[in-house]
Amino acid sequence: ERTTHPNQGVYNICRGQKITITHLAETLGQIAQYTPKIVYAPERSGDIKQSQGSTLKLHQRFGFKAETELKDGLSETYDFFLSQKETNSAKEAMTLSAGRPF
Repeated sequence: ERTTHPNQGVYNICRGQKITITHLAETLGQIAQYTPKIVYAPERSGDIKQSQGSTLKLHQRFGFKAETELKDGLSETYDFFLSQKETNSAKEAMTLSAGRPF
C-alpha cells in the first residue's frame, strides 16, 4: 500500500502578486539586456490575462513568506544559469582542446 508524506503536495512558490506575461517578458528583457519582440495575437476564449499564485498553503504548512522581489529573483536565476553555461562551455572547450574529458 502506498503511503504519502504529510508535506507531500503541490505548493506555489511565488510572491502572491498579479503579473502579466508582458510584464514578465519585459522584466526578463531588462535583466538579459535584451528588448524582447512582443507580438500580440488576437484574444482567445479562456486566455489568462493575469496570473497570480497563492502562497496560503505553503505559509500554513511551513510558515513561508516570500522576501525576494520578482526582478531580484529572476536576476539571480538568470545569473545562475549564465554561470552554468559558462562553466559547461569552459569544460567543453577543455575537452575539445585536450582530446579527453576535463
